[in-house]
Amino acid sequence: MVREYFIIILICCALIACNEEGTTPPTEKTASQLIQEGWTAYINKNYQIAIKRFVEAIQKDGTISDAYNGTGWTLSRMDSLAQSVTAFQNALTINGNNYEAQSGLAFDLNALKQYNQSNYYALEVLNQNGNWTFSHDTTINKKDLHIVIAQNYFAQAKFDSSLSRVQIIEGSFNADISTLNGQKQLAAKIEELFEE
Repeated sequence: MVREYFIIILICCALIACNEEGTTPPTEKTASQLIQEGWTAYINKNYQIAIKRFVEAIQKDGTISDAYNGTGWTLSRMDSLAQSVTAFQNALTINGNNYEAQSGLAFDLNALKQYNQSNYYALEVLNQNGNWTFSHDTTINKKDLHIVIAQNYFAQAKFDSSLSRVQIIEGSFNADISTLNGQKQLAAKIEELFEE
């Protein structure tokens, strides 16, 4: 009889232990894990999930520059340029050397026709990291920054500076920028490089 009670008690203890293991709440994700999930969603073009993860990461730890950077790039893809500019600026407040945030700002400010500011950030990146490539989309790189700078100079009628930037990408290109026809050739070349 004692043996039967002992077996019943062991079985009950085993069941209680199994039940406790099965009800363990999942561990909460860290800000770094949320940022990684955000970038994965970004790469997969799932921008709604990406923005959600980056915002969750900021709520957990608002001191991580890359969370704001991811927010900026995602908002930019969603055509929320004014908001993405703010996110990039927040990233740079935390880490002034975040080249991805500076590059994102250069692209967005170009789209917002803020040409001097766009050039400032693009040139900062190229001066500090002449071989810059966006780590989450390697099709975006230093060539794109040179194109943005060329576009900015062209929009400001600084055709000589625009031509110089184009020639960094394609050294054999030349146009007589003192003529309207040469300016049109330069504009067409910038457009062609942009679409490559």
